[in-house]
Amino acid sequence: MGARAVQRLNEGGIKVYRAIPGTVEAIVSQYIQGSLEEISVHNACSHHGCH
Repeated sequence: MGARAVQRLNEGGIKVYRAIPGTVEAIVSQYIQGSLEEISVHNACSHHGCH
């Protein structure tokens, strides 16, 4: 996700998190535990194919 998209979502009060592929259950569990990395404009993708 690009920095501009992250910025727009953050402006709307929405936080964005990076999750590795897995089940919804596993990702929700990681979110509840606080172990997902929050994406900011500083660590967002800056070009296509960065991850």
